[in-house]
Amino acid sequence: MATSFEEIYCLNTVIKIDKRLNNKPSYLLYELNWKYLEFAIAMFQFDCRKDLKDLIPFSLTKYSFTGDGVNNIFQLDPAPTSENLEFYINTQIDCGQPSVQVTDYLWDDINKTITFTNITPAPGEVVEIYAYVIGQFNCDLEYSEKAILASAMNIPYYQEQLTNSEILQFATYGGSIKMHSQAEQIKNLNETLRNAKREVEGDISNYSYRTAPVGYKGLGARTVCLHPLRYHPKNPASKD
Repeated sequence: MATSFEEIYCLNTVIKIDKRLNNKPSYLLYELNWKYLEFAIAMFQFDCRKDLKDLIPFSLTKYSFTGDGVNNIFQLDPAPTSENLEFYINTQIDCGQPSVQVTDYLWDDINKTITFTNITPAPGEVVEIYAYVIGQFNCDLEYSEKAILASAMNIPYYQEQLTNSEILQFATYGGSIKMHSQAEQIKNLNETLRNAKREVEGDISNYSYRTAPVGYKGLGARTVCLHPLRYHPKNPASKD
């Protein structure tokens, strides 16, 4: 049994509706989601009843070719060895021109080749093939466990938005109205981030209580570290 990372990403209702990500290539979206999921795993791994470190991580390999006007078959070397491969392919005639995604192709898993079925790249045309693995947990996660991971992904996402807004605040603006608007946005993002952390912490506490062995319920507690990329269980022996 296994749980694809895709199942986690589909449960996240914040990141996937970000319009800024609409035109991103698929491999970049999965790479970004994997970065957020890594944070969520670190946050939940000590409370989850499943082994969240037993996984196949996201991986990405880029292959570049130059068209000759004749060949439409491309040998991937070094050959990818991962199962469940996904591909994103584009071509670009000139560096000043936008790239064009290629969707009509065949993957030969035995010979490790990609064959374009409807086009033959022109001489000098750049062909880029991105082979990637979305990733999976090597265990069957329950819905509640997937939901906690999906929600926890929002914390580094909001932190990233907050950091970008704080950097932008130091930019030069044409008037005080823009400065006020930026300060208000930072204030709102801070509140959203705090709420997201409280929500995930509550979900983890409820999960821990429900899944704790009889006689151990109510003995443990955890707290969210406010650092955007680290999470630590609260140490009872610490002075904090």
